[in-house]
Amino acid sequence: MYSTHLSPMQTYLVSENLKKMVSEDWRREKLHSNIAYFKTKMKNANRTVMPSGSAIQPIWIGDEKVALSVSEQLKQKGIWLTAIRYPTVAKGAARLRLTLTTDHTHDDIDFLVKSLVECTYD
Repeated sequence: MYSTHLSPMQTYLVSENLKKMVSEDWRREKLHSNIAYFKTKMKNANRTVMPSGSAIQPIWIGDEKVALSVSEQLKQKGIWLTAIRYPTVAKGAARLRLTLTTDHTHDDIDFLVKSLVECTYD
């Protein structure tokens, strides 16, 4: 069976953890700060990030083979960014899916953006 969602057990555990964390404002502030920092760094590097206000930041690639290639190049650098492609998204709309967290530092984000710039897109 093809699926890209969490299992019911994972969903339950996530919701229980979210109940605990919802009162911790610093987490929300740090996450929003990381999202804004990432978007700014990507814009300055002339890389396309699709619109998203959430922790999930889709990086536009387009071609499926290129998305797989970039994903593999990043893995070689120690970065796990999954290539999302058809049938999860429309043909020709492949992307990388990044999830930012409060554990990411600006140095982590800088390394990611630098690594993306170094990838070959062919």
